[in-house]
Amino acid sequence: MAHPDTEEEFDAIGPRVVALCEERLGEDSFTTVTARHNYAYGLYVLGRWAEAEEAARAALADRERIHGPEHYLALSAAVLLSWVLDKCGQREEAVTLARRVVSGQERALGVDHPYVLANRSGLAALLAASGGSTEALALAARNLPLCERVLGPDASATGTSRALVDELGGGRAEGSPLGQDGGPVERA
Repeated sequence: MAHPDTEEEFDAIGPRVVALCEERLGEDSFTTVTARHNYAYGLYVLGRWAEAEEAARAALADRERIHGPEHYLALSAAVLLSWVLDKCGQREEAVTLARRVVSGQERALGVDHPYVLANRSGLAALLAASGGSTEALALAARNLPLCERVLGPDASATGTSRALVDELGGGRAEGSPLGQDGGPVERA
């Protein structure tokens, strides 16, 4: 449902799957909540921002109610909502959610988990787009060597972090003043 072949297929299957889950399994079933979350993601993939915002807000509320706000699935719903809000031009709320996601994932998964690296890269890009260049540069410079080591030089998050360091650092940033442990990090 989250990756339909066509929009018509999504429209035919998505709402029906969600409705059947609600009817047969109940509103708070793990499967129902997951179906709603996947439906919101499908709307995001299709670029239907207004519908995606409503569905992503509901998915986040579901995940927080069922799992708690720090659970990895609640953080997944929060990052989805941040992506949607960014597309809707609601960047301040998108940044707030992205910060929450990165912070929560760092605690739960560690600072160099692939999800953390990707979401930190996204947060840095959001900050840069919002005018927070100094913080964006610090995050991207911290993230870049971790991305290169964990994800590899060709990964999307690595490319985003590298581009931000190059753009915001004027090519002079070789590493981050804010390493994983607060110390210097050399670029790999």
